[in-house]
Amino acid sequence: MPVEEMAIHAGIKRQTMYDHLNRWLQLNILKKTSFVSGGKVIIGYELNGTNLEGAFRKAESTIKSHLDASFRIIEILQNEVKKEKLRKNLTDITEDRVQNVEYRE
Repeated sequence: MPVEEMAIHAGIKRQTMYDHLNRWLQLNILKKTSFVSGGKVIIGYELNGTNLEGAFRKAESTIKSHLDASFRIIEILQNEVKKEKLRKNLTDITEDRVQNVEYRE
């Protein structure tokens, strides 16, 4: 069924339907496919699984993978921030000691 017809059935505008299709492609709920109909090659969409539940399980896997990658990035970032704070504190302590030695002399 054409995207325009999908939008009519969903009660939304064509562009909104394209937006939804794009999101579903990114989540791996749908996949693009092509087939021959009436001697013409038609490009369309199909579920990315044997049924709706299977397609959503693939989406769940994709989301979990993205979250895991995000948590790894956050962990690395937090470690870098902690290291930078420690370096700054060490530099401040060293500068204070140098100033105290110079003051005593």
